[in-house]
Amino acid sequence: VAMGFGSTPPSLFTAFFVATHAVSGYILGRIMTSDPFVIALLCGFTTLTGIIEHCPDKCPALFKFNPVINLGGFAFLIYFMYLVPHTSLLPRWVIWSTYTFYVVFVGTAVKLEFGMPKDNIEDTVAANKDPTWIRDHFFGHVVGTALLVMWSFSCPGSDGITPLQLASGPPPLPLGIGAVVVAGGVG
Repeated sequence: VAMGFGSTPPSLFTAFFVATHAVSGYILGRIMTSDPFVIALLCGFTTLTGIIEHCPDKCPALFKFNPVINLGGFAFLIYFMYLVPHTSLLPRWVIWSTYTFYVVFVGTAVKLEFGMPKDNIEDTVAANKDPTWIRDHFFGHVVGTALLVMWSFSCPGSDGITPLQLASGPPPLPLGIGAVVVAGGVG
């Protein structure tokens, strides 16, 4: 099996897949809201999508909600993609070219059935045990998560600062604090 995916325990990939779903809740939420409760709900929602997609045999009752949950996830993604061009520090051409890449990547994956989620529980359980599907799906998670991270962290979070700005040094101190430090301290 390609890239050693057949020798890795499926539970390790399940943990990775569910974790990337969970993290995507924060990645999406950090530019949508500053409310930690809402971000926690988004993380819970995206974790639920990961559990349904990657552990359907453990919770088959949840799988019947898969179409509705996927529609909700798609709506969050569209809203997120609407916000990014309005707030990102990236040049617009970078944003739109990566959006184009994402649409072509997902469209090609759907057409070729390259690691895409399955429509029924039996096919989903079988796919989560198939090393080729796991490899293909792993690649999709890596590409999708990398794009989400790039888009999200090029935008200011709830504190108004982007991680890109933090990489160039700490934010400036407020004037009052700076004046005390320059004056030699307090007292």
